[in-house]
Order: sequence, then structure tokens, then C-alpha cells
Amino acid sequence: MLLAEFRREFGVRVTAFLWRQWAQLGVSGTGGREDTWAQDPEALLAATMELTRGEPRLFDEVADWLALNEPRLSLQRFRNVLADDAGGSGTIAAGVCSALAREEPGFSWSLRAKSARKVTAEKLFDGPSASGEGVRDEAFLEVGLVRGRFRRSQKSREPVLTNPVGFAFRLRELLGVTVRAEAVRVLLLHPDRELGTGQVASYCLYAKRNVAQALASLAAAGVVTHRSWGRADRWAIDRARWWSFLGVSAREAPQWVDWPSLLRGLLALTRWLRDRDWELLSPYLQGSEARAVAGKVGAELSASLPGWQPPDNRRHAGEDYLEAFTDSVGLALRFLGGDAGAERGRPAKVQP
Repeated sequence: MLLAEFRREFGVRVTAFLWRQWAQLGVSGTGGREDTWAQDPEALLAATMELTRGEPRLFDEVADWLALNEPRLSLQRFRNVLADDAGGSGTIAAGVCSALAREEPGFSWSLRAKSARKVTAEKLFDGPSASGEGVRDEAFLEVGLVRGRFRRSQKSREPVLTNPVGFAFRLRELLGVTVRAEAVRVLLLHPDRELGTGQVASYCLYAKRNVAQALASLAAAGVVTHRSWGRADRWAIDRARWWSFLGVSAREAPQWVDWPSLLRGLLALTRWLRDRDWELLSPYLQGSEARAVAGKVGAELSASLPGWQPPDNRRHAGEDYLEAFTDSVGLALRFLGGDAGAERGRPAKVQP
């Protein structure tokens, strides 16, 4: 499949995935079936800022949801996700926060755009329906983005705490919007039953020092176990006790996905597909470009999708590599759509 056609398919599938996630978290819209995985709210929110540039309605509904659910989210986690991203999500997020502060006096989040106001503003949304004609929103103009005036729809709802996708919010109701809630989530859901401090911190999206303090506090309270392994600390949790306490059977436990890694991979692919005029490149050159981006996103997707691997450079070259690449990314998209052929939300172990 050539990349101009693949770009359209990629955008449709990613947008459908985002609508489904946000509808399950309380955004106004139809999301379809329910997923069995637990979502990462701040990682999803940060990625959505840029992944919805082709879907203005979802962008605005997520902003509306943020205005309602700000107290259930961690600004520090959100900032940490954005700090790891070299793209434009931080600038877009700064515009969103400024617009929401104008619309909702009680909205407290404030972000500084990475760069000063641009000389030539860029359209926030893709396509002719979002040209920014008419009254332009000053909050977005201040960060160099053009769009029409933002107004809240006020259709959003609070997350349903019993939904697997909203599991993080259930723990936050119990433990607060704290490092401890994230540490418990990671230890409960990660496939490995024992993790090092650095591993927990990488998924918590908090500083390692803060995560170590939270884990020590949980261990002192007797709800997390700790052992030393050489110079490293290892942490575990009694999952049976926690699931019993939460009234969740082992079969109903939400599934683990490394969302920060997976969403970083999706963002990198989206930017790569968006920023090139693929019709001007031959299939051979498209294959060469695909080989280069696969090297950049392969680690992210491999870490988040068990069994996923990029095409083998030794078996594929040129146009043949392009076909293998689109098949490979297609497997990741089928996982997001819930039709990867794996049980309980896990992707099939397939190597293109």
C-alpha cells in the first residue's frame, strides 16, 4: 500500500480509537464497544492534543471534558509527558489551557508554550472545514495557532469508575491524585509481578525520587512488599488481596498496556505521515523513508505491543519493505481497534 492511501487509513483508525477511549471516559460521543484495558489519562490527553488535528469536534469535546475533570488529573504528570515530547503537543496544550481558563474561571491549569509566538501563525486543524475564518481565538493565537473561537459544549461527564478504561480514576478516588495511586496501578497491572524502582517510575511518569518515596510509604503501610536485590530495590503487591478489596475478580481485572510508549509511537508516525507529500515520491523512496521511521518508532511499539516487530531489513528492501511496513503498522492499528485476534486485549504475536 502506498503511503498516501495508508495515511488516510491510519488517520481513520487512530481517530476511531480515540473516540472510543474518550467516550468511555465521559466525553460526549458514541464510542462503540467497551475495552478491557486500563487507560493512562495524562498520556492519552497529551497525545490527543495533536492526534485530533484532523478531527476538530473530538478536540473540542476533549477540551470540554478537561474543564470538567481537571481535579481528577495530575498537572505534573501531564507536564512530564509533554516534556518528553519534542513535537508540538505542548504548544497546543498551552493554547487549550489558556482558552479553558478564559471560559472557566475556576480552571487552574497553566502551561507555557515551548516557543514564543510565531511570526506566521499555523492552522491548528487540518482540512477546509477548520480554516479559522471568522473570529479567531486569541488564546491559540498567542501560541501561534489559528482556529475559530472555542466554546465549551458542556456535554462531558465524569468517568465511570467501574469501567476498565477508567481504572486509574478509581484508584485516585481511593488514594488521591498522587504518586501512590500510580505506583499501585503499575504494580497491580504490569505483567511482571515484581518491578524495580526505575521501572515503576517510567510508567508512573513521575520523578524516580518521588516514586521511591511513595513505594517506601506503601511498604511501611504494609500494602506493598519490598526486597533488596543487590543494590537494587524490588517491589511487588498482593494482587489477590487488592482485587478482593476492590470487588474485582481476577478475570475482570483491567489489562495492562504501556500507553506512554504506544502513544509516543503513534504520535511519531502521525507527524511523519502528515508532514510529507507522498504522491511526489516513488514507491522505492517511500520504502526507504519507511525503513528510516521504523527504526525510530520500533522500540516504542515493540515495548507496548508484545509480539510486535518491525519488518526484517534483511528480508525486505525498497518497495517490498514498504508493503511489509504498512502491514506491520496495520497490526498495531488492529490492536487499537480490538481486532488483532488476541484474547483480552492483547495483540497477536505476529511478525510481518
